[in-house]
Amino acid sequence: MADIYLKKNEERRIEAGHLWVFSNEVLKTEGEAVNGDLCQVYSSSGKFLGTGVWNRNSLICVRILSREKIEDIREFLRERILSAAGLRSRIYTGRSAYRLLFGESDGLPGLVADRYNDSYILQIHSSGMEALKDVITGVLRDELQAKHILTRHDMYFRKLEGLSEEDEILLGTPEKEVITIEGVKYQIDFRDSQKTGFFLDQAANRIYASRFTGGGSVLDLFCNSGGFGLHALKAGAREAVFSDISETALAAVRRNYELNGFSAGAEYIPGDAFMVLKELHQNGRSFDLVVTDPPAFVKSRKRIQEGVKGYLTINALALKLVKKGGFYATASCSHHITREVFLETIHKAALKAGRELKLLHFAGAGEDHPVLPAMPETEYLKFGVFAVL
Repeated sequence: MADIYLKKNEERRIEAGHLWVFSNEVLKTEGEAVNGDLCQVYSSSGKFLGTGVWNRNSLICVRILSREKIEDIREFLRERILSAAGLRSRIYTGRSAYRLLFGESDGLPGLVADRYNDSYILQIHSSGMEALKDVITGVLRDELQAKHILTRHDMYFRKLEGLSEEDEILLGTPEKEVITIEGVKYQIDFRDSQKTGFFLDQAANRIYASRFTGGGSVLDLFCNSGGFGLHALKAGAREAVFSDISETALAAVRRNYELNGFSAGAEYIPGDAFMVLKELHQNGRSFDLVVTDPPAFVKSRKRIQEGVKGYLTINALALKLVKKGGFYATASCSHHITREVFLETIHKAALKAGRELKLLHFAGAGEDHPVLPAMPETEYLKFGVFAVL
């Protein structure tokens, strides 16, 4: 096991609770440092800081796992996974679909795991977790009775870590699961779904937004599996319009609509969101509730300005479709977009659209995506509901 020594004063952020060591913070290494192996981290004066996993190919060269020395990595992983599972079982009584592991926030940097009944989907973003995936699979199988496990990696982060850009089945033959979240059923098809199968981070926000349906019409933009629109229908909306650039996503929405036995009106519009919004406006369409849940427009700091411009445009277009006295819900899943920038952008979009807004509700991701206070990187989702005047 290699020993990693940090430059003078570089230990301060680690001692404050952050879990990443960057390559430019390392003074020296002692012993053989193999990518994916455990290492021990020390300050320049020799103070032990923690045990982590090493990757010389990454800007984040060490991800801290523990403030103590790890004697048995399998037992360590078992305890961390069971601790995370216990927390979710207390939060979600009777629910069998949630984010089981949220990387750094659950003390397992570089590892995300979503549960769908007896099926689990992993995202592995670090060489250390890649090296331990067989151990992780064993813990999920033996301790949580997982029957099916597959990976659905975020290839952007895999590339940054120098990892292979291929998914694999680790256990069983995962195909489909039907989950229920607050009375709404979803069919998850692991063969063609996006990312980890379902965007669980918005589960609570979909339920909250449905309060503003009022028996009216709803536009669910960037709808993916249709969560916002389906919950609105469950709450009594008379009509939901679903739009996504992916035909596969819209086919999934149709299946979910039928699965729930809804009888209210439903319309499915494929296409680029910017063009769809322009066409709806040109056709004189308007809605009591409009929801925009776009993908991350900003993947890195250097693209913040470009991303803000995209958020400004899409929100201005969407706000034009909200009826006077209606409601607008919008989100950003870009970590680099702060709450302040997010709200300022929505305000500017309202001015551009000639609308006046009142913020009624602001939230982040659900409780299965806990935030580590020392790591702002773990707080990425911004979600707001506005009254439109």
